[in-house]
Amino acid sequence: MRQDIDADYIHKLNKKFHDQEEAYNYDSRMGAMYDYESQQQTIKELESVLGHALPKGGTVVDVASGTGNLAVKLAATNWYKQVIAVDISERSLDVAHQNAHKMQTTIKTITSDMTILPFDDNSVDLVVGCAFLHHLPDPKTFMQEVLRILKPGGEFIIIGEPTTHGGQLIEIIKAPLVWINNLRRYFFNQRQQQMRWDHANIDVHDFNQQDA
Repeated sequence: MRQDIDADYIHKLNKKFHDQEEAYNYDSRMGAMYDYESQQQTIKELESVLGHALPKGGTVVDVASGTGNLAVKLAATNWYKQVIAVDISERSLDVAHQNAHKMQTTIKTITSDMTILPFDDNSVDLVVGCAFLHHLPDPKTFMQEVLRILKPGGEFIIIGEPTTHGGQLIEIIKAPLVWINNLRRYFFNQRQQQMRWDHANIDVHDFNQQDA
């Protein structure tokens, strides 16, 4: 993992990038769908990582939820008292509400940079997250926050996190977005100067087996 990390800069950059780009492009770029079949596929993936059926009831928090891929699909099961999507990007959370509407469900949303999770100690039954840990400047402190908010016996499931080799795949997936940004700069020059994203400080980490 990198050592030259400026947490404040990374938070601000990630917020701007996800507000201006990913909120509007992520679902189409990643092929995210919001229907019963995709919901069942997501649940199957979560349960595969967890090793047993998802617990039901109580409060679920989808950390760094983005456009709500996990939160919306879990809310649509009606298994939980409350499903909360937490993300640094307000625009992404707006899209998450729209995606919830597609699945005829509702979620609660909270804006946070994940430095301190805005929940009481021992107050959450299940924490889930997808492809987000590599954006965080300090994932170890974040994990401590997850332990703090989980009730005794509560569970935390991460899916889609890039390994060192997976990081190379992420670069391939991200390439079309980078290409589009470059094309915009070419044609619109001054208007699109803000599109020159510092991707090295958006995707901060990848992970090896030793990091487990």
